[in-house]
Amino acid sequence: MRKSQSCLCLFEPSALISPQVEKESAPKVQEGSCRESRISAVMVARLVNHLVPSLQGGDPFFVPAFLCIYQRFATTQQVLDLLLERYAHLRLFCEEDEQIKKTICTFLDTWMDKKPEEFCQSSALTIVKQMKNFLVVNMPYSDLTVRVRMLLTHLEEEEATGSEAKNEEASGRCLTPCEVCSVPGVPGGGLKGSSLQELSLYHSLGTCPFVGEGPGFQADMVSSFFFLFF
Repeated sequence: MRKSQSCLCLFEPSALISPQVEKESAPKVQEGSCRESRISAVMVARLVNHLVPSLQGGDPFFVPAFLCIYQRFATTQQVLDLLLERYAHLRLFCEEDEQIKKTICTFLDTWMDKKPEEFCQSSALTIVKQMKNFLVVNMPYSDLTVRVRMLLTHLEEEEATGSEAKNEEASGRCLTPCEVCSVPGVPGGGLKGSSLQELSLYHSLGTCPFVGEGPGFQADMVSSFFFLFF
């Protein structure tokens, strides 16, 4: 019971404070300090460590809830680091570890589907390379490895194209007819070149950037899931 209360406080601190106690205390100071430290590094690690077991146990709620709100208390890089560190020493020809590998693939696939913006931009190049290195060692022939390789190729091409565009812009080169299509205000030019490349990356991820849950889906209902697990 104590664990559930402390975890609930991490996300909804006001839920544990009665109106009478709240009046007698200094709400602004206490509430602010609780929000600043509402989740510790240890708790983040515990949440990440529970991702694979929750999928193996058939839990339909934990992973979607985690993916919906993890950016409130951790970055994508931090979550990936914790996950890959947790499973850095998977054994070959071990049935138990083979099941873990399949589950990791399922999670990473879901993560890329639900949060494509975290993987399809040039700033995600390090993250995608890290995923590729892990998959090549542990699951070299999986569909996810192929998917990540393709995405990495797109990102590297985008980075190279971006560098060339900057050099050409600095040299004052005129736009070609094809490049005019990417200028806002020109008929057929509703998207910038970088946006077109982003759409191409979204397509490689198998998702659409304009479809997803509304912003109202992110908070109250989802955050209440976590105190049920710890």
